[in-house]
Amino acid sequence: MRKGSKIQTFDHNNKDEPSRHDIVRSSSSWWKFPSWESKKNLTRSSAIENGINVNFINVREQQKKSKATTDCAVDSSLVSLSSAAANTKAHDLYKAIKTGSLEEMQNLLTLHYNNRNNRNEINSADKENSFTFMHYAARYNRSDAIRCLIDVGADVNRKGGKDFITPLHVAAQFNCPNAAQTLIQFDATISQNSKTKENPLHYCCKYGNEKVAEVILREAERLNMTGKIVNQPDSESHCPIHLAALYNNKKMIDILLTYAASIVRKDVNGQLPSHFAAEHKDTAILEHLLQYAKMKGHNDYVIISNNEGGTALHIAADVGSVVAAEVCFKYGAEIEAQNHELLTPLHIAAVNGNCEFAEYLISKGAKVNSKDNDGRTSLHYAALSNNISLTELLIHQGADIEARDNRGQTPLLLAVINGYTPVIKKLLELGADIATTDSNGRHCMHYLAEKSDVSTILAVLKNGGKELVNQPDNEGIIPSHIAAMKGTITTLYQLYENGTSLDTVDEEGNTLLHIAAKGNHRDTVKLILQATKAKDINIRNAFGQKPIHIAAKYGHNRVVHNMIRNGADINSK
Repeated sequence: MRKGSKIQTFDHNNKDEPSRHDIVRSSSSWWKFPSWESKKNLTRSSAIENGINVNFINVREQQKKSKATTDCAVDSSLVSLSSAAANTKAHDLYKAIKTGSLEEMQNLLTLHYNNRNNRNEINSADKENSFTFMHYAARYNRSDAIRCLIDVGADVNRKGGKDFITPLHVAAQFNCPNAAQTLIQFDATISQNSKTKENPLHYCCKYGNEKVAEVILREAERLNMTGKIVNQPDSESHCPIHLAALYNNKKMIDILLTYAASIVRKDVNGQLPSHFAAEHKDTAILEHLLQYAKMKGHNDYVIISNNEGGTALHIAADVGSVVAAEVCFKYGAEIEAQNHELLTPLHIAAVNGNCEFAEYLISKGAKVNSKDNDGRTSLHYAALSNNISLTELLIHQGADIEARDNRGQTPLLLAVINGYTPVIKKLLELGADIATTDSNGRHCMHYLAEKSDVSTILAVLKNGGKELVNQPDNEGIIPSHIAAMKGTITTLYQLYENGTSLDTVDEEGNTLLHIAAKGNHRDTVKLILQATKAKDINIRNAFGQKPIHIAAKYGHNRVVHNMIRNGADINSK
């Protein structure tokens, strides 16, 4: 979400104020379509530790940027300009502006602000919100007040508030067309930018105020600067039409298109207005934009991608909108379009575990075995989303159950790594090879040995995993070595119960006692000593070290004492 300050808001308790304009979205909190790189943000910590990229699109971690609401009670804040008692003239003038009491306002201006010494005060900002009287006159749509203030030297272009907005911005925010017309009549600048480089037309689009937008655009047309105003980017490169699409305002989009707003300009993230429409599942706006693009000769508009390579169809897949996808296909969307990580829409659906959307894409001809830049198919991601129905659907539609990614990992291995027992059982039921290994020669039991996930271990052991308990990887490491190293005592016990040898040594001659002692895994050491009756307690590794030497070297005193109690030779070197 954008960083920055929030738009200053006004008193929303006044009965004269339209309630819809009191819901103020933060000018610095716009939604930005998540980087497809965020597909690497859903992986489980265990997989991260193993260097496994199983993370995907963060479904609106991302998703949508907050439209924060802030409410400032102007009545109370103006009362305390410094204090009501010390500056009652400011408070009285504010009340006259708010209530529209023209005679009282004229009297106050004549009495307090109509001489040269006091003229600077008319442009002073309040201490609470940093707004001038002109801002408040604009806010309450008081054209007469604006004229009176101008007569005593008030500046129609004076900026105020934390976002440095002009009175015309305020009129645009609170749907005050009369005030806007009067301000423009007295030379209010329609191209003035706020702190976030938003002009008043941006504010019209953010707050859905078409009447003020038309006032501003007519003036832009008169000044022959329509193109500049309607296509002016803010600090996030959002043009007004981006904001109209973001806030689902089709009528505003129609107005902007009438004044030749560009539909092909991208924001800072490469987002088009159509991308926002797809994200919001607003099929009316989406189709309207695509139809307009076709009419203007932009026949490839639907396949234009954002900075991450995501098209409108990718976005529809991410939010799971079949109707938005249908509109995209109607205007030529490519079903096998790949973003910069080579993810297709079907990958995206699988990432989100969206079986319905995946089935829809397959019915449209999506290829189930397409691979992304990690070498993963949709079935890999279905396994990682722990979705049985989606896993079953993809396999029945021809997905390769033994497909390997760039690490040589199959969907089954990824499910095992993450402890997804239901998907593991389904994959095994549908024919997945329990003995499959990755590029390092590691199989299911190696990965299960790293954690104490008893339910998953038992499920794998019952489905053929028992044959793997003593099978080494490419470096000669067997599952029990890993269990001893990690201190996963329940796993080591299950391995022992299912046939693993506790007398095994690795390629450097280390026994399980050496390995457990190094990691200071006291309970694991105790289990090994009890199960082997301490017969390996004085065995030396290839470097001449006994388990007690290892424990002493790393300062694991309690392990040392346990070994001494079980017959370790303390005098050997």
